[in-house]
Amino acid sequence: MRYLKDSDQQALRLAADLQRAMQQWLNHRGLDDSCTISPYVDATGQPAVLIKMNATVAYAMVASLNEQHTRSTEQWPTHGDPRQLPP
Repeated sequence: MRYLKDSDQQALRLAADLQRAMQQWLNHRGLDDSCTISPYVDATGQPAVLIKMNATVAYAMVASLNEQHTRSTEQWPTHGDPRQLPP
C-alpha cells in the first residue's frame, strides 16, 4: 500500500476496523452479514467510510442505539445535585 496517500491508507484501516466491529455486533445479535463498509477520502481530504446495510440490520442498529441511549440517560442524570451521580 505504499503507493496510496496516507489519507487513503487511513480510510482503508478505518473501514477494516469498522467492518470487524460491525461483524462482531451482527454476530452477537444473530444477524447475517448484511453490512458493507466502503472506505473513501472526503472532499476535505479526511478518511471516511460509507455504510450499506439492509433494513433488518438498520432496524436492529436503531433499536440498539436507542437502548444504549436509554441506559446512559438512566445512569447519568443531566440535572439535579451532582453529588447524587452514580460512582
